[in-house]
Amino acid sequence: MMNNNINKKRVAIIADIPNWSFDIIAQLLKKELSYQYDIDIFYCVTDFDKDLFDILEKVKNYDVIHFLARKLLMQFEDENFKNKLLQNGYSYDEYTNTIIEQRVTAAFKKLVELKLVWEKRCGRGDANQIYLARVTP
Repeated sequence: MMNNNINKKRVAIIADIPNWSFDIIAQLLKKELSYQYDIDIFYCVTDFDKDLFDILEKVKNYDVIHFLARKLLMQFEDENFKNKLLQNGYSYDEYTNTIIEQRVTAAFKKLVELKLVWEKRCGRGDANQIYLARVTP
């Protein structure tokens, strides 16, 4: 029997809490895209206590990392995050280049490119609205 997973990219989706809105979106993406991607869902609140470094260390070997809970990404500028990098032997520039630019930012761009999601920008201080397209393989 042929293994269908050989050429599938591994995708980590970071939601906030199981059964909340981001999780519902993540579950739908996983269901609709399972023919093309191996998708795992992680929860930043229940699994990692909202610690960006711990999350990234867990998912850094995935091909694509997509944060539905994007507020966490603000921690990249936080001194605690930068100190944790140094304590673990990483330079900030090296880490942000390999993890963020190659995996994190590419994920949302790819979803938009595939017309799987689109975003309505709501302005400063208001949360952007993200819409999910229905996909049939």
